[in-house]
Amino acid sequence: MIYKCKMCKGDLQIIDEENGLCECEYCGSRQTVPLENNERKAELYNRANQYRKNNLFDRAADVYNSMVKEFPNEAEAYWGLVLCRYGIEYVEDPGTKKMIPTCHRTVPKPIFEDSDYQLACQKAKPMARKQHEDEAAEIAKLQKKIFQLVQKEEPFDIFISYKELEEGSSQRTEDSVIAQDIYSRLTQEGYKVFFSRITLENRLGEDYEPIIYSALRSSRIMLLVGTSREHMNAPWVRNEWMRYLAMMDEEENTKTLIPVYAGMDPYDIPQEINGRHLQAQDATKIGFQQDLLHGIHKIMNSNRKKVAPVSAAAGMGNTNTGGMIERGYICLQDRNFNEANEVFNQVLNVDPHSGGAYLGRLMIKRGVSDIDDLEKETYALSDEADYRHAIEYGEPQIKKKLKAFNQKIIHENKEYAQYVIQNKIDAMNKVVEEERQHILMLQNEISAFAENIQSNQEILDKSTKALAAGKVAGYGVMTLFLLLLLPWTCGFWLSGDTANGIFAIILMVVLYKFVVKKFLIPIARKIAEGCMGKPKEDAITASMAAISYAGEMTNEHRNEIEETHKNVTWMEGQIQSLKNNSEEVSEHLSMMKRSSMQDELDRMSF
Repeated sequence: MIYKCKMCKGDLQIIDEENGLCECEYCGSRQTVPLENNERKAELYNRANQYRKNNLFDRAADVYNSMVKEFPNEAEAYWGLVLCRYGIEYVEDPGTKKMIPTCHRTVPKPIFEDSDYQLACQKAKPMARKQHEDEAAEIAKLQKKIFQLVQKEEPFDIFISYKELEEGSSQRTEDSVIAQDIYSRLTQEGYKVFFSRITLENRLGEDYEPIIYSALRSSRIMLLVGTSREHMNAPWVRNEWMRYLAMMDEEENTKTLIPVYAGMDPYDIPQEINGRHLQAQDATKIGFQQDLLHGIHKIMNSNRKKVAPVSAAAGMGNTNTGGMIERGYICLQDRNFNEANEVFNQVLNVDPHSGGAYLGRLMIKRGVSDIDDLEKETYALSDEADYRHAIEYGEPQIKKKLKAFNQKIIHENKEYAQYVIQNKIDAMNKVVEEERQHILMLQNEISAFAENIQSNQEILDKSTKALAAGKVAGYGVMTLFLLLLLPWTCGFWLSGDTANGIFAIILMVVLYKFVVKKFLIPIARKIAEGCMGKPKEDAITASMAAISYAGEMTNEHRNEIEETHKNVTWMEGQIQSLKNNSEEVSEHLSMMKRSSMQDELDRMSF
């Protein structure tokens, strides 16, 4: 297999096949590649690296995830996910001419704590693991430097994401023009807006990532401006709004993304955004800016407070964030949750091990302004990542209090869960009883059908016998007629009396047609049928139809009884299993909202 360099586009030469170590024949960089000689794996690996080298980190991550699914023990797939998460691009150092990493994404969590990094090291061969550790150390240095620069940045209210130039030219896009109009109007309204064309104008030569990360992190609103699907999905534009969506998920109810489109179908807005049902704005609509401003005013709130910029590197060295944490709790006391959340998030950008900040975010998520109010919550605190981090990094007395609150909530929820479980068992027992009654009804109907079949069969048998007797009587009359006249007729022919023979034949035909067939045979049949019960042809047809219907319904009912029996058996098994696992199920339910317990219980199979 031919593997392409993850740093440039050169082909790799294997120098240590056992450990998967290679060297690029073009840039000379030493790096790791997948171990197995697998064409499919090589194709995925090269495609993912190509996306990443073009700064399409999310697309690259999708391919690396596909590798993980198909080859769960491949260390390079996990390492690729790490490179995407930190936005790693390899560039040539002008001094040494070596390929060195640069970060296009800032991640508060240290790389050595990243789960994909740990999996990559766990599954890699010793020499490959050493290579990953060395590269991770370089990335950690870059992240530290970025956070040291972040502390110097002022916060923003609004971030405008757009494509500045047309592909392959120096011409401004229509997106840029629309974005600048919006920027001008928002700045007039007093908002601090990040608009790269102007914000970065006087910062040429600086590393833009700390500036962009700080702006993304502090902005309450992102305006994604686009005139086509391609522009909205341009690498750096997509990089910005995908990172912002992740921050929205992380900081629930504190950030908003507003798509602004012009000259395109709103359904062409990227699915990741459309799928969230965000309110898009049409920039070509009359009164667009007024509508946009109204929405922004509503989100931002005119009496909002400004949050001071962070003042120390995130998790690097000694930090002094006590004043910021105190300010965050003051905002909490005023129930200014949005402002408090901004403060605590900035604290965590500086110190990712701040237990007080995690506690503050936990209180915000639960909508309480006093820590003691957490005791009144109705679903487990341990369900929140902020709770777990507060326990991990918080003060001992806070840990003790939070654990006690959580245990109390879980205990009360467990009691409620047992109540829900018993209701579920009662409901299932009721259904079982209803199903059994249904089976009994079907069995009774089958018995009625059997009786109906029997009675109609008797009618059918009686009528059939009567008709048979009539036919026999008719045949008897015909036979008697022939026995009487046939010898007489044959006598003429045997004696040579042709004239009388012809006469006799004519006489036989006339007598049969007008006497025997018309009178004697019907009379004989009626007499015979009358003796056997006088059959009715319509009764025979009706009986046969009734027997057929009763037979079909009997089969249908038997099939339904069989299926119902299966359902009853399955449900009884569920009931018994639920009884046997009641303790385990109640433990599971106790960790969620009470309003969700019934739905979760209905979803579970035992």
